Amino acid sequence: MKPYIPLLLFTIFIFPCFPQENSIPDRAEYKQVLEGFDSGKSISGDWIFTGKAIAQNNSLLPHAKYSIQLEQKNSNYLYSCTAQATGIGRIGYGLHLFAGNSGPGDLYGFGNSLLFWVTRDNGHYGNPGTYVQLYRSYSDANMIEIGSVLVAEQITDELKIEAYVNIDLGIISVSVNGDLKLFAPVRNFNFDGKSITLRTLNGPVIFTDLEVMEKK
Repeated sequence: MKPYIPLLLFTIFIFPCFPQENSIPDRAEYKQVLEGFDSGKSISGDWIFTGKAIAQNNSLLPHAKYSIQLEQKNSNYLYSCTAQATGIGRIGYGLHLFAGNSGPGDLYGFGNSLLFWVTRDNGHYGNPGTYVQLYRSYSDANMIEIGSVLVAEQITDELKIEAYVNIDLGIISVSVNGDLKLFAPVRNFNFDGKSITLRTLNGPVIFTDLEVMEKK
């Protein structure tokens, strides 16, 4: 997964028509449409429930996935979860949004979807830091990076990740522990999906507090 540029700076200079305050939703204007992991199923990987959490413990799987059926229909959504990766070396986790037309679970992409991603890969990036990224998946075998930023937080810490999709402006923003990290335009994407899908790169990774909210 290759770095692009710090998208927050990119959007400030190139897309000034998107004010930063519009990237942060008022939760009072949203209704909850999903909470927790109970309704999902494993596509690939060793997923284990521990109370209200779910963990993927296989440290050797690059494309482990856990999918939850959820109709997403051309509306503004707020996705949030808390996650922590405790493995060594190359590791990552994230969530595919608006997923549809997906096939085998052991491939790089996941149908037509957007992926927000947290990763550490010293061998690829040349440093042990943590990156927050956005990807667009076109198929199970075709996915491109649309934004990447090095953050101060560590992937081994417990992090609350929030992704806000504003279809009115055609943007997606990602925050970590309440701090905005990425703010990127999404062009020519059909905001219509059948599921959301947890994704890990190696492991162990544990997820808690999954929630999806839709604008009223």
